[in-house]
Amino acid sequence: MPALSSLIYMILGSFSALFIFLATTILLAKWMSPEDLGILMAAEAFTTIFSFFFDFGFKNSILKCSSENRLESAIGNAILIKLSIVIPVVALTYLTAYLSHFEAEMIEVIHYYTLVMILDSFAKIFGIVRRALGQFKMTAAMNVTNRILRLLVIFIVLVICKGSMLFLVQMFALSSLIKLIIAALTTLRLTGISIDLSRIKEMFKDSFAYSIYDVLEEAQGNIDRLMLTYLMGTTAVAFYSVPARLNRFSQLIIQTVNRVYLPSLHDFYTAVENHSSITSEKNLKNFISKLSFYSSLTGTLIFLGILLGAEPVLMWIFGDVYASSIPLVKWFGLLTLIWFLSIAPSMVMACEAFHKRRISIVFISTLLNILLSLSLIPKLGLIAAIHATNIANFVALLAMLYCTRHRINIKMILLFCAIGGLVFI
Repeated sequence: MPALSSLIYMILGSFSALFIFLATTILLAKWMSPEDLGILMAAEAFTTIFSFFFDFGFKNSILKCSSENRLESAIGNAILIKLSIVIPVVALTYLTAYLSHFEAEMIEVIHYYTLVMILDSFAKIFGIVRRALGQFKMTAAMNVTNRILRLLVIFIVLVICKGSMLFLVQMFALSSLIKLIIAALTTLRLTGISIDLSRIKEMFKDSFAYSIYDVLEEAQGNIDRLMLTYLMGTTAVAFYSVPARLNRFSQLIIQTVNRVYLPSLHDFYTAVENHSSITSEKNLKNFISKLSFYSSLTGTLIFLGILLGAEPVLMWIFGDVYASSIPLVKWFGLLTLIWFLSIAPSMVMACEAFHKRRISIVFISTLLNILLSLSLIPKLGLIAAIHATNIANFVALLAMLYCTRHRINIKMILLFCAIGGLVFI
């Protein structure tokens, strides 16, 4: 199990990145018009939908290989697999953008965001490897460096150069190339790299299954903005994104928990599979119990913080221009609580490779989100998007708890859920 210092390094890195991300969001809102910001956010959400190809499930498959002492071949095989799908992903993204009848300006922005996503996806492979090697301090430093680089690009382009939105995304692509080079150099000095063609098919199938879930989960996280784009226009996305940004900061903490403890959880499951001893089972049970409790407690505390103090802070930061959308933040706080309660059951299902169940849950949840959005947004406006997202995510949480009832203390998680609900009411 990772030492507490590893978690502290990652949390400090995540919070540093969080504040830099906050500064980036504020500056984008101040230096760009709502129309341009809406296009930028909508284009980012669109390309993220294709994360199936960009990420391709390597987050779990590489960690699984590492727990089986096959890390070096996992790196080479992952890069080889990714190279083979670059051309299809570019073609599919461009084709979908044109068929969606977006404005020419947005399509051009999508082109560069696609390049950014491809470069970042290669960099993520090396990030996963660093976590598998226990290099959490380096990982935290890289996360902060990447945020600083993005903020620097925004400042240079929008303030010093007075550049356009298109020039900004072009510089995003260049900075992603720099990040990839740094990630490769700092990681490969720690481990070798090889290709094991006999394992390619196995890794492809495993990554494919994990990735189907990942892309649907990512789509679930962006479907609100996309539905607003189609039903209310890109300006509505800009107003919706202001309170949503605070909610998305909590994702950094969730990602930190996953980055630190998912490798260990894979190791515990591998130990159980290989030894099937009482000690291995007990260690796994204790690990999951602590993960469930502390992630639920953290989510509840963050939810209370958002509920009690977020509105005046956002009003002070963003001003009167976005005043009409800031009251939505309490509903995003509720979504944050649901996300934290979902950490333990989601990680358990990933390690147990419940591919069909995971995919079914997130597919139904995403479909429910779309149907509710189509029904409610024309009637209720912005607030309907977050209502649809909350309902869909809560349904997914209940389904995951049912599927992991043999490992998860359901009563404890539902207790935290009830506490959050009572405070919200």
